[in-house]
Amino acid sequence: MIDKKIVVNKGYLKNLLMFNQTELFEHIVQKVSKNKNYNLTVSFKSGIIVTPKGVIKYPLICSHLDTINDSKKIKLQNSDVEIDGDIIRLSQSSLAKCLGGDDRCGVYTALQLIDLNVPFGFAFFFDEEIGCIGSSILANDIDENENITAFIGLDRRGLDNVAVYGYNNNDLIRLFENEGYTQVDGSITDVAVLSEQSSRNLACVNLSIGYYNEHTKMEFINIFAIQRAIKTLIKLCFVLSKDIYTYSVTDYSYLKNYDKYEIMMRW
Repeated sequence: MIDKKIVVNKGYLKNLLMFNQTELFEHIVQKVSKNKNYNLTVSFKSGIIVTPKGVIKYPLICSHLDTINDSKKIKLQNSDVEIDGDIIRLSQSSLAKCLGGDDRCGVYTALQLIDLNVPFGFAFFFDEEIGCIGSSILANDIDENENITAFIGLDRRGLDNVAVYGYNNNDLIRLFENEGYTQVDGSITDVAVLSEQSSRNLACVNLSIGYYNEHTKMEFINIFAIQRAIKTLIKLCFVLSKDIYTYSVTDYSYLKNYDKYEIMMRW
């Protein structure tokens, strides 16, 4: 697993881009249910929780199922998506509002880690783009899982950011900085919701996953960032599962600095 060469299947990623979130939900359930190394918990309209069998501690790797095309009732067609080497973008003739790399890049990365049998937990949430609805519904159930060591989001633009939300653990952040990621402040994402509602004060970070110009027709995907995230998480597999990463309560909270519903509706 650790030494396996990581090659991004651009055709499969393109297929993920063309699903609406309900279709993607059904695809993930069907796909993951065939992998005997994981337990699958399904909550329709909230999300999917995948946990590794026989593993005592693991981080929860989080992504979301929706794009802003879902809220606009737009579904990508094959002709909407162009692949140019390691770049994926919308065609100029597309009527879509965005490409949807936010967050199909994160979903693709999580599914690749599952295919590689990396012993992490995974969450795929509904409706992040309209207020982190799925993660808010499932937060209490997730909080009851004492095996989780930290929340790792796969929902950040760019190539090399490790975004933080005030629920910070310096050791956790440093793991990714040592792999070349740069700490930046984030605004809102599912892992921040989970950390805020964590009774154990579990910390969170959010990794760059290769999309740029999200929520616009100019959005594109850089395949290299997906490869980088997969390789980094595999490399850090042991240490992310060995220790529990908690945050100290501070005056900072993303809910104090941002109105999440206002942010979600700006586009």
